[in-house]
Amino acid sequence: MDPSDLDAGEEYFSPNHSFYMQNWNYTAPQFFPGSNQSGSYWQETGTYAQAANDYENGNFQQSITEFDGVVNGPGSAPDYRAAAAYSAARADFRLGNFADGATRISNILADPSLAQFWPQSWNLIDRTRAGGDIAPLAAAELLQGAALRQQPSTALCDNQPLQQLGLMAVDGMSPAQGLGFEIPEDGWGGNADLVQPGIDYAMAHDAVVNAALLMYKSVATDRKYWSQTKNPLWALSLGADGNPQDIPALNDAIANVRDNDNWSALTGRARAGVVWLLAMDEARIWLQAGQQTEALAALSIPTAMEKASFDLPDPSGNITGQVSVPPDWVVQASDMAVNGGAQALLIQAAIAADHQHSSALDQQPQWRAARQWAIEASTTLHQPVADALKPILVENMSELYQHPALRLTPNRLNGELTLTPIRSLYDNWTSTQLIEFSRAPYVAPADRQAMVGAAWIRVFALRDWHDVFAWLPDVRAAFPQLAPDTDRIAQAWLPATKRHLALLMALKVPGFVAQPSNGRGMGLPSGGTWGLNANANDVFAFDDWNPSDGNWWCPAAKNSFVLGAILSANSFGPPAPLSQIASNPGIYGYTPTGDAWDNSNVATDALLPYAPIGHLGDGGAELAAVRATGSSTQRMTEDAVAWGKNSNWLERETGGDKYLPEALHLAVRATRYACRRPADNGPRSRAAFAMLHERYPESVWAAQTPYWFGDMTQTGQ
Repeated sequence: MDPSDLDAGEEYFSPNHSFYMQNWNYTAPQFFPGSNQSGSYWQETGTYAQAANDYENGNFQQSITEFDGVVNGPGSAPDYRAAAAYSAARADFRLGNFADGATRISNILADPSLAQFWPQSWNLIDRTRAGGDIAPLAAAELLQGAALRQQPSTALCDNQPLQQLGLMAVDGMSPAQGLGFEIPEDGWGGNADLVQPGIDYAMAHDAVVNAALLMYKSVATDRKYWSQTKNPLWALSLGADGNPQDIPALNDAIANVRDNDNWSALTGRARAGVVWLLAMDEARIWLQAGQQTEALAALSIPTAMEKASFDLPDPSGNITGQVSVPPDWVVQASDMAVNGGAQALLIQAAIAADHQHSSALDQQPQWRAARQWAIEASTTLHQPVADALKPILVENMSELYQHPALRLTPNRLNGELTLTPIRSLYDNWTSTQLIEFSRAPYVAPADRQAMVGAAWIRVFALRDWHDVFAWLPDVRAAFPQLAPDTDRIAQAWLPATKRHLALLMALKVPGFVAQPSNGRGMGLPSGGTWGLNANANDVFAFDDWNPSDGNWWCPAAKNSFVLGAILSANSFGPPAPLSQIASNPGIYGYTPTGDAWDNSNVATDALLPYAPIGHLGDGGAELAAVRATGSSTQRMTEDAVAWGKNSNWLERETGGDKYLPEALHLAVRATRYACRRPADNGPRSRAAFAMLHERYPESVWAAQTPYWFGDMTQTGQ
């Protein structure tokens, strides 16, 4: 075998497989011995290659014998010994000999001469166990955590491979904030029979594993080993325990990491990481104890230089320095501090409001505390507040656009800030509120169109002709393609003609939905609006997926909820009352007896209707009034027929009737695709159809209207 084939990065070379092994990190020697030593070199390489070949061909037991020969052979090079020991452990795992493989890994980690493969050996347990909690592998992970926790900081820093393991632990590999799995009181969440043998195995093979197990049941264990070793990994465990009395120990650990010469081997970035985690733990402990001032002070523990080690993003999420992305564990710790803290306080506000039989979150001190915490913690840590929390924390809509810490994140492609995910909140606004807010320069086109369309069709439904005509400029600005229609209405001379032309425009745009959350835009991407509308990007198209509530307006269904009480009638149903959130919080991912900081799946959007912006409208009264007028299909079809019956000579002379055939055609179309309440639109559809074909049989609109529509189960339809 030619040594040049042993490329750097390959774990071994096999005659049948000359390619890189992705899961191995063995680096072949770059400088080869002289010719007088080549015999032993070639012999050793050949022995290792034979073992590798047997491994690749599935002859695992044979490869173990050969790998052991390399490990134990006299004069074997350290690189090959370390790789062979690791390969033998893998072969045992492949054979299902998990106990033997775990023992081999434990022996590797205990042998400094095999240190080159310590990190890979440490990872092997975690990677293999990820597919299932096999008892010996669980035991091996306990052994790893126990062994690492017994190391004093001097040993952890002076030994380069061991130092790397320590940093991996701080990085979250295990055991910084506890090992890679928990040990519940009831055993193993239903799998105790599978895991208990692994725990027994670990206890039988290493006495110190008891300390690791006791860590889950006794804070005293953490305190004892922190005091004995001054290893900050124990301090991190204390931080996870969350006892205020241990804050002095956390501060002591921070000072130790910063100033102790034993940590001189660590880079500034590594030191900053330990400081960061300890400071975040301290802030969490203070906040859980109700000491918000002290908690904010703890967030300021990392110095400007330590923050610079991570090149943290600014509050808008932008990163400006040389390091493109901070470590995941830094981001996670910061996110948990900012958003986990705010989230926990919001849940407390909901529980307090429920006890007071109130539905206003912003009347609770905990809501005010959550808002203050989110703003100040985000500013201090340069960690953005989660977008899902911002609508609950703002005091008014403009803050979603303009507040330094609470404004929603703009779209990275076009810079727009859309309210799409919370559009149901302004279903209960009045039409005047919708129009006034839509005029703000920062409102995105999609939101502006939904607001304007909803406001205009509402006043049309309520026959508020003053606003129907007064808001035509808003319609024209939001929907430029409707300019001919809006101009025609504005320029009409007779009031009756203005009303008829307004009817024509309304019939053209079924996407003008009285409920903004179902409104549609014009020429927008299909994902630009909320909901599952089949034609979400086309205001001129019908929503045939949700015909009754996705086009114009419709009476409330008999089994629908009360609009004024639940603020919106979106497809997801009414929001849960605060009493339900407080008394059954597990439904929303939060358990009062658990640690709210660790419940990242809390459905805080359940609190959205009870936030200040959820109370900005009229409780849905105007929308309910629109629905009370009946069916949009019925109203507009009857108005089109009445137009034909009641037209006078003056309107005909001024050209107002020229648009009647198109209105009749569109009215018939509406009976097919729009409101299905009541189910039978037949009489009105038939009346519009008959008038169109009797009066304008040769028109293009009659040609486009070959049918009328009704309930086919009824006689004569």
